[in-house]
Amino acid sequence: MENGLILTLNSYFNKKPILKGIPSNIEDIKKAENELSISFDKDYVRFLELFGGCLIGAEEIRGLVNAEIMEDIENVVELTKECREDDSELNSWLIIATDSSGNPIGIHSNRKVYLVDYEFDELVELASSFNEYLNICLAKT
Repeated sequence: MENGLILTLNSYFNKKPILKGIPSNIEDIKKAENELSISFDKDYVRFLELFGGCLIGAEEIRGLVNAEIMEDIENVVELTKECREDDSELNSWLIIATDSSGNPIGIHSNRKVYLVDYEFDELVELASSFNEYLNICLAKT
């Protein structure tokens, strides 16, 4: 993750600490990668180490341990497994969120962030990288 982005996120969560999750250690991250049989995007790994699962404005980003305010929703491993059960084409994806209609938002193996819009049967590129996705989320706040 870019240093400027980390500083911006730290500032954001210092103002709204209830939205920040619990950071994960590398051992737990590796265990999750093994459980899902994928390697996480390196910027997402750094995000987990620093912030955990959190809310940035209205946008959720699931982690291994989500913010307390997100206690009723699945962590990233549970969400990814659930989405894979529903759609085998997502087997190589890491599903980090859902939109308001329940459509998955994930990091593809090409490192881009996509929305799988089942209503319109299309794949929508949201960002060219996880860092860009975080910046987009921050811009909405």
